[in-house]
Formats: sequence, structure tokens, C-alpha cells
Amino acid sequence: MITFRSKTDVTDADAIFSEINSRFVAAIMMHGQMADYFDFLGLKGYKRIHEYQHIAESLERRKVCRYYIERHGKIIPDAFSGEVKMIPDDGMPQKVFPSEKALSRKP
Repeated sequence: MITFRSKTDVTDADAIFSEINSRFVAAIMMHGQMADYFDFLGLKGYKRIHEYQHIAESLERRKVCRYYIERHGKIIPDAFSGEVKMIPDDGMPQKVFPSEKALSRKP
């Protein structure tokens, strides 16, 4: 479970950028896991959506980090705590199922 601070708890620039960074990290982790999950399920379109979002948010995070370094002369404090777990461990099959295409082939 990820918990974020409320906007009243974040008052100075370091805390603001740290919170932005934490939210980016959580979103990037979530999209990476969802891309893996949809790839496992054979839903390539959904996989591509999450892969694109993963890449786009990674680039945006880099821009924020670069901005903070250039303006403040420091690296954003890493305050991400928590675990992003979109794919449940229990009930998850350990084997990839054959696709329809593979099943419809005639020997």
C-alpha cells in the first residue's frame, strides 16, 4: 500500500519535489507491472498502452529531476516508501497459456 502526504503536509520546495518524485516512482512501477501482466495475458494492445505510459512518465520524471538539480543545485530527496503490487501473488498462474492461434493450428 502506498500512502502519500496531503498537500497541507508539504510546505517547502524539498518536500514538494520529493512528493512529486514519489508519485512518479509509484506510477512508473505500476505501469511496468501492468505491462508485464497484460503481456502475460496476451493482451498486446493493453501492454503497449502501459509500456508507452511507463516511458512517458519516466521521461517526465527525468525532466522534473533535471529542473530541480538546475534550480536548487541538489538531488531530489528520495522519500518513496511503500510497495506497488498490482499483480496478486495468490491465484496467479505460473504458466503462459497457449494462444488461440497456436490452438487453431492443424497438425
